[in-house]
Amino acid sequence: MEANDNISDADKEIIYNCGALGFDWEEMSQLLEMEISDSNINEVQAMYNKGVLVAKYVIQSKLLQLARNGDINALGKLEQVFAKKDRVSFDL
Repeated sequence: MEANDNISDADKEIIYNCGALGFDWEEMSQLLEMEISDSNINEVQAMYNKGVLVAKYVIQSKLLQLARNGDINALGKLEQVFAKKDRVSFDL
């Protein structure tokens, strides 16, 4: 981490991937060999959260694709995902 608290592209990728892979903040900090400071916490949190959301999206969309093609195991896993959260409906 540079002294002026700019986050390098390599560190941004690590933060994003840590979110996607479910690493906690302490593990991520150790990988980055940095402390998360007041000046960079918002950027770090946004990258981490985006990693989490994109990973969930990729996995769930793949399960949906497999379920549409008749994969019973994928359908069961997708049903478990939906059972764990409230379904959101959008009025169009």
